[in-house]
Amino acid sequence: MRKLFLYLILGLAGTGLCHGQSAADTNRLTSAVIQRHIPATWLLDGPPTFRETILFGTNGYCAIATSGVAGSMIATNQYQGNWRAKNEMVVLTMTKSSDKSVKLPLVTTNYVLRLTEQDLIVSDATGLSVSHFRKLK
Repeated sequence: MRKLFLYLILGLAGTGLCHGQSAADTNRLTSAVIQRHIPATWLLDGPPTFRETILFGTNGYCAIATSGVAGSMIATNQYQGNWRAKNEMVVLTMTKSSDKSVKLPLVTTNYVLRLTEQDLIVSDATGLSVSHFRKLK
């Protein structure tokens, strides 16, 4: 699961901030901005052989669906749980998984680097793995 959310930021456009803020204004987004703008369904902007969607509900509910092709095999997984904004991060706590190898609850923390009406860019705590999501209409 950790790989799933981190993988979603493969598109990787810079580290711009919401609403035209510059890096001089702040390095990260606030919890209030994240909580107000993240609720929606987001699609990973990644390779055509992998699809990931994340639903962030206004009530803190979170659902992730993934599917990928490896050779002639297709793998799909679904995860459910909760999300919350904490400082400049989004914390996911997955409590249900269709992947029986995942130990639950699974908690992941990711920095929100960019959040606009159309784009969500996150990184893992190290900043080495960045994923780019687009809002679904």
